[in-house]
Amino acid sequence: MIIGICGGTGSGKTTVANRILESVSASEVVFIQQDSYYRNLKDLPLDYRQVANFDHPDALDNDLLVNHVRRLRSGEPIELPLYDFKTHTRLVETRAVTETDSNRRRDSNICRAALARTNGHQSFCRYPG
Repeated sequence: MIIGICGGTGSGKTTVANRILESVSASEVVFIQQDSYYRNLKDLPLDYRQVANFDHPDALDNDLLVNHVRRLRSGEPIELPLYDFKTHTRLVETRAVTETDSNRRRDSNICRAALARTNGHQSFCRYPG
């Protein structure tokens, strides 16, 4: 199961994500943030990086994000990019992220628990059944 939370700046995405995470143990969920997928601007001078429009869809490496979500869904590990917001570049280091088979088996129960903690807002969580 994949839960995607979207909304504008200051709309409460982090609050909703934190509510979901409070409802489950860390071993039961893989949590990645879209902020990790900002494009690496290392080839641009710093003054250009500082005025880049990070709200534009092209600011994100969505192909890599989709690839990573698909791989996690298939049980494959990923190397999550680490983004430095001061320099607007990706760090050389990454964070290894995996999803275990036990996570997949518990998906619908996790989602039901998260749904209960978010006051029944089903748009935050879709699950079969």
